[in-house]
Amino acid sequence: MSRNAEAVTLHFTQTCNLKCKYCYVPHNLTEKPIRDKLSDKSWFEEIKRVNGVTCKVLCFWGGEPTQNLPTFTSLIDDEFIEQYLPNMERIDFSTNLATDNALKSILEFRDKALTLKKEWPLKRTFQENKFSTQVSIDGPLFINDVNRPGAHVEHILYRLEKLQEAGIQLKIKGTFSTSDVASLAYNKENYEVYHNFAEYLKLQYGMH
Repeated sequence: MSRNAEAVTLHFTQTCNLKCKYCYVPHNLTEKPIRDKLSDKSWFEEIKRVNGVTCKVLCFWGGEPTQNLPTFTSLIDDEFIEQYLPNMERIDFSTNLATDNALKSILEFRDKALTLKKEWPLKRTFQENKFSTQVSIDGPLFINDVNRPGAHVEHILYRLEKLQEAGIQLKIKGTFSTSDVASLAYNKENYEVYHNFAEYLKLQYGMH
């Protein structure tokens, strides 16, 4: 980490609630991370010691970030922001949005930021509806639900609507396996289904 960096990435753990077929992390991983959960302020003491308080973007990485988000949310108050992250405008992460808990954790973080008493940059980001999150959807059911068991695309789309209603901007990340590419290249019906799905996302959520 360079001194006075404006973006800081924290890699807490590889813990995830899914076992995607193409994931680069072995499903039987037995790692010993520094800490399985974001349990206290020690992470931010270290950021402040090494980097100062210039961070504008805090990135969560590793596994499913929303599993750590509730604990981070519990730390957020005016005193915490002033001491560690006075310049933070947003947090960045990519979520599978596969569960209602993932949706809940994002909305609770938003609500907590909006209850801050002072007009911190983070609070203004939500007030101005400039906060965005990236959601992993590989495609329609025959791609997404096969590659990402437990992440039902129909349920994810419902949760996307809830985020959109909360004023959160959305970005979609899709991952293709070689078999997915082949199924679209050599099966016209599959290609048309995928194309229509992509057009739906564009129309419904303003995605490009």
